[in-house]
Amino acid sequence: MLKKINILLFIIAILLIVIPTFYEVKKEYNEKLWYVLDKKVLEAANKCRNENKCLEDKVLISTLIYNGYLTDVVNPITKEIISTNSYVDYNTNTFVIV
Repeated sequence: MLKKINILLFIIAILLIVIPTFYEVKKEYNEKLWYVLDKKVLEAANKCRNENKCLEDKVLISTLIYNGYLTDVVNPITKEIISTNSYVDYNTNTFVIV
């Protein structure tokens, strides 16, 4: 009986370590995927602005695609195409998903 309790306690202890660790690793991985996408879009928008093709304070993703700076922008986690109405705001230097 004592052996069964010890085994059960050992399994519970392992689960208390493994599950939160897995959650944190997955969360950090997803954040890095979004960071890479964000940088890719911002870099394309800045290149467009430097070449004087995007002069407004906001540039739509559709404009970046039309001018050849990007192909489809895809959600890195769900693999769904992000709306072309999303935009980059030059004032805050952020990528806003609509």
